[in-house]
This record gives sequence, structure tokens and C-alpha cells, in this order.
Amino acid sequence: MKNRSLKILMVIISLSTGLIAQQRMQPLGGQSQATQPREERGLNLPEYSQKTTETGLQNAWQQPVSPDYQIGPGDVFDISIVSLEKVYFQIPVGPAGELHIPGVGKIQLEGITLEESIKKITSVIQHKFPKAGIEVSLYQMKRLKIPVTGAVMETQTVKLPGNARLSEVLSNVELKPTARLYETLLLHKGGEVDTINVLQYQITGDKTLDPELVMGDRVHIPYGSISRDIVEITGERDELSLVSIEPNKSLEYFLNTSIQFSRDVNIGHITILRGATTHTLNPSEYDSFILKAGDRIALHRNEPVNVIGFVHLPGAYPYYPNFSVGDYLSLAGGLTKESSMKNIRVLHADGTASSDLRNLVQPGDVIEAKRSFQHFMIGDINFLSLITTTASLILTWIAATK
Repeated sequence: MKNRSLKILMVIISLSTGLIAQQRMQPLGGQSQATQPREERGLNLPEYSQKTTETGLQNAWQQPVSPDYQIGPGDVFDISIVSLEKVYFQIPVGPAGELHIPGVGKIQLEGITLEESIKKITSVIQHKFPKAGIEVSLYQMKRLKIPVTGAVMETQTVKLPGNARLSEVLSNVELKPTARLYETLLLHKGGEVDTINVLQYQITGDKTLDPELVMGDRVHIPYGSISRDIVEITGERDELSLVSIEPNKSLEYFLNTSIQFSRDVNIGHITILRGATTHTLNPSEYDSFILKAGDRIALHRNEPVNVIGFVHLPGAYPYYPNFSVGDYLSLAGGLTKESSMKNIRVLHADGTASSDLRNLVQPGDVIEAKRSFQHFMIGDINFLSLITTTASLILTWIAATK
């Protein structure tokens, strides 16, 4: 009888323990280790990528018109003359640069600035109507048609507002990687040629390196020479390509002006293959390392960071420099009630582990949110339920042993 009672008690305890344990099982997918980074779900996370040559190029027509803007055919003026009665005109500049004002006459404006044009128009009208109130302004700018040739995917004519700058042309064409942007040629109608270093403009913002264009200008972008100024980009990047380099410039200058990284590139570690020599560089060396034609620049991938365990959105996330463990837990939707910050462990790619949450996360790290001891022991069962379960077990055992 005693053995029978003991067996009954063991069966009851086993069944009860199993039911309790089921309530503590890790949620499905809690240990998932996705191999692809999770979509960012509209979190508007920062991008750590270098910009292309289009970075910072301003839309010229969205800026106030400069007083030095050159007037030409196609510009339209607003003219208001108030004397005995008010007369209002909107008059375009003609093909020869002339402005015909009814009752006043013809004024030649081509080649002079907006400021000079307004003064000239006002002066001529004032001479005709000495006591009149006169208002003159530019109502609409002409449209420029700028042919672009050379190292572009397609030779084309770019249509832009009359105060557009060189950078606007470049942002509206698809450049070939071998484009020698540091020697961009701006050819004027009269035969003059200006050589513009577009890359230097990106660094300094000097407006003299981003001139306003006028009707009749043409843009030609030379090709780079394989033997003089071409390097090869390999590894993680947006596009595999040969890219022109400006002579005697550093790796840092090149990275800031001539290349766009994909999001997964590790910019803290770059390898340069020069002939039979391999140079492995860190960021402190980029500014002193001068590139040469024929160099192969190898970019390395940042492995994603996996967040597993008791979080709301377990999975793989892109590596972001200077992100902490807490930042990645936030990306993963935060901890569930089964875990706590005391139960976080970081598994590193080299096989070591750490519980120091002050350290920055590194590429390939796995952040594990383990179940807390308190939840393991009690879980979702409240104190009253625990007492009821215990009492039921005792009463069942007493009844079975009578």
C-alpha cells in the first residue's frame, strides 16, 4: 500500500511539474538566429555610408536668384508703371537679348546681370515717365540646355533653370566610374575653357568650383587613364568598378569624394593590394596613405548583430558603429517579461562571452536575453495559484494514502 501511494504521488508530481514547465517554455522563435538583417521597420536609423559626387548638390532653382544672375533670351520680367493709371506688363527677353516695352521702346539686356538689368529698365522708363512709380522684378527664369559629353553613361542635353550650377548638371547625369571629375571641362560659347575640380568642391564647398552656367555652355568629363589614375574597388560595395583617383591624394580623400559604400561595409578596416604587397589599414592611417594607379582597394563586410532569446523581435540586425547593447535591444522591441537586463549575455565572434553592457557591440556579436531566475521558478503563475496547486497535491496524496 505504501509503495502504491508513493507511485501515485510521483505521477501527480510529474504531471503537475510538466504542466508548470509548459508555461515556462521559451516562446517560439525565441532562439532564432536569422542570417539576413531584419528590415528596419521604419525606424529611421542613421546611415553610415559615404556620399557620392552628388552629395550636397543644391537645387539651384530653389535658391534666391543672385543679383549677378546673367540675363538672356527666355527670362521674363514683371514691370509695373504707375502714373495717371497703373500699367502692368510681363515681358520676355527676345532671342537677341532685347526687351520690348510698349510705349517705352527696346532695351538690350543680354550678357548683363539681373541687378544691372533692373537698373537699366528702371532708368529708361523713368526717362520716358519722370513722375511715374516703377517696379521691376524677374518673374521667370529662362531654361538652359547644357550638352554633357565624355565619361557619362549616355551623352545627353540636360535642361535646367537659368541659375543652375555645374553641380546640378552632374546630379542629372549618370557618370561612369572612370570619370575624371577633378578635371571636368566647362566649355563656353566664346571658346574659353575652364577646368573645374568637382571633387575639391565637395570638400571645401567653394562656389568658384561650382560656377553658374549660361546659355551656350557645354560640359565634358574626361575618362581616367588605366596607367595614370585608375584603382579597382573589390569586396562589399554598391557597384564593382574601376574608379579614377586624383593624383597624390590620400585614401581618406578618396573615400570622402569618390565612392559610395553599401551599408554593410566595415569602414574601420580596409586592405590595399599594391602589386605583391598587402597593406591592412585602420582609420588613423587613411589620411597618410597615398593611393596610386593600379591599387586594389578591398572593402570588408560587417557581419550583422543577432539578438536572440526573450525579446519581442528576435533576429539579425545591421551593424551600426557606436551602438550599445541597449540600442540593439531597443531595435529588437525590448525585453519580454521573462527576462531582465541582469540576464543579458553578449557572445563575440571569437568565441568569448561578456556580460558587461557598457562595451560597444561589434560586428558578428550575438546578444542573448536569457530567462530570469525569478521567472524560471514562478513564471506566470501567481502566488494564489501556487498555493492552490500545492494544496491540491497535498490533499490528493492524503486521500491516496488512506
